[in-house]
Amino acid sequence: MSRLNVYLFCFLSLLSSYLSACQRKLIPQQSLLDSNELVIQPLDFNYLSLSTKVHYEDQHNSITTNTKLRIQKDSILWFSITSTLGVEVIRGMITKDAMTLINHINRTYHVYDYPTLRRILHFEVSYDLIQAVLLGEVPFLHEKREKIKKNKRQFVINQKKGDLKVKSFINRDFMKLERIEMLETPTSSSLTMAYGRFKKLKENTFAHHRQIVIRFNRGKEFFRATATIGHVKADEKPIRFPFSIPKKYGKR
Repeated sequence: MSRLNVYLFCFLSLLSSYLSACQRKLIPQQSLLDSNELVIQPLDFNYLSLSTKVHYEDQHNSITTNTKLRIQKDSILWFSITSTLGVEVIRGMITKDAMTLINHINRTYHVYDYPTLRRILHFEVSYDLIQAVLLGEVPFLHEKREKIKKNKRQFVINQKKGDLKVKSFINRDFMKLERIEMLETPTSSSLTMAYGRFKKLKENTFAHHRQIVIRFNRGKEFFRATATIGHVKADEKPIRFPFSIPKKYGKR
């Protein structure tokens, strides 16, 4: 499986917002905020299902796909990627331990643990990180010693988690993540996500437009994906996660 496909399918659940959001100028920061004052309301659900159209591009490729995604909170991320003709190309399952992909084009399947994904993507990745970014939530809990800055429109949290520098921009009106920037200092790999077009989902809000940009190899290579989310439904009752590897498919 090509690196392009690994990028696409691993981060499909993260794909994020308006191109213009990435170009928005921030209002100058005005004051510091005590971390105890910042309360971000998480999305309340047991099961979540959504459908989305994703456009992906890098230096050499441009792809548009339709995707169905289902989540059992803190446990399973399931997705099915189809071509614009409606033919399923990839089915995937992400758990706390690994990501498994079924490639219907090549009649193969692939299993990646997180250390392997780290080597492929040049970036630290985990189930919790993928789920948090998909839901538009701050991926790391802020601690009291971390400074939170405040401007007229946003709270800005600066964090350092090992070799990872994280900056989160939170809308002050509805307390949701609008943008997140991550930089891994040893490799200079970076990840930027933006969220937009927020709509009500139960008692909370959910971003229906998203964009992700990842740069690696010292900034010489990149990939970008934008997603428009259509149907979104939060359930309390269990939903199905159909996933079985055909016997004739070989492991790669």
